[in-house]
Amino acid sequence: MTTLSKFYTPRQVASFLGISQLTIYKWIDDGKLKAYKVNQRWMIEQKDVENLVYGKGATRQ
Repeated sequence: MTTLSKFYTPRQVASFLGISQLTIYKWIDDGKLKAYKVNQRWMIEQKDVENLVYGKGATRQ
């Protein structure tokens, strides 16, 4: 059985973490947080937020 991943916008992730959107975009630019560009919007997968929070960091592909 395949499960669908949950995706969030940078605004949502910033709200969850209590930080600014600018910080989220900086982390994306620095490669600290993995994100995908979908129809001109950045989307961040839930597992990548969890990896950041729990210290695993982003893995570039």
